[in-house]
Amino acid sequence: MNKTLFIYLFFIFISCENRADFCVNNNQIKVFYENQNDSLIAQDLMKYWIDNNLVGSSHQYIRLSSENDSLYKLQLIFTDTTYYKKQLSFSDLKNLYQLENDLNQTIFNKIQLKISLCDHSFNEIMILD
Repeated sequence: MNKTLFIYLFFIFISCENRADFCVNNNQIKVFYENQNDSLIAQDLMKYWIDNNLVGSSHQYIRLSSENDSLYKLQLIFTDTTYYKKQLSFSDLKNLYQLENDLNQTIFNKIQLKISLCDHSFNEIMILD
């Protein structure tokens, strides 16, 4: 009985988990996306990240989701949530806004992109407004 209950709860947990179904990746970065039609955008995003030296020393995870027909959300994992709670510096915010603007001009020129910072499970901590 306990084994059956455990299996049942496991499948409920998996079905409720908010995750992307698709991804593109290489040795440095993994870009998750929900809609199969966004495959080319995810590949362009991964190439942009690499070409602009935005990849750090550890593997990075990014999630791209379509909010509606005119808005994409780019979720970046913010690894040090204790630092975030203290406050992001002006320079950090400026760099994030510049990244958002550059991505809107290069990759997302027809649809607006918004960046959000997330914890390791892609739960949003902060959305750039």
